Amino acid sequence: MEKRRIRCLAFPFITVCVLCLVVFMIVLNVFLLVFEPSRMAFLEHIPMFICWIIFTYGLTIATLVLMAKPLLSIINIDETGVSRAFLGKFWKLHISWDDMAEARFYTAVSNQMVFSKTKKLGAIPMGKWHKEKDIIFVGFSKKRYEVISLYLQQSMVGMPVKLKDKLSQNNTKS
Repeated sequence: MEKRRIRCLAFPFITVCVLCLVVFMIVLNVFLLVFEPSRMAFLEHIPMFICWIIFTYGLTIATLVLMAKPLLSIINIDETGVSRAFLGKFWKLHISWDDMAEARFYTAVSNQMVFSKTKKLGAIPMGKWHKEKDIIFVGFSKKRYEVISLYLQQSMVGMPVKLKDKLSQNNTKS
């Protein structure tokens, strides 16, 4: 059996989008403070200026703080199992293939693969999955699924049959 390993961000597309939002908010604020008419308008209405700064920087900081752990988690998929660590160092969680209670395909904003260490995900309401400490969320991609299917000893619950057939056909062609 060939050994393969993937190390990646949990949700690369969403991470890039959030970082673009942060950069946009910073550039917008700098532009508004440098551009003469907007600066004069803000200086005439100090409460509006204070509200604008609190809103834009507050929104930016809140987005970064609330989204940091899921967006900056590094996922390792290899022969030992699936592991997640914030920035590759902190809040580590490892689920070995033998200890995995359930693997599930899930569609929310994007397609995701969800791995649980101790509980069946069907017993937990979907809205509470993110609060569980022993669950790893991984954004779906063909490469990730190929590596996971090499090692996963159970079937992935909730995977659409058409998608599974399409992926298996692509594997047989290669």
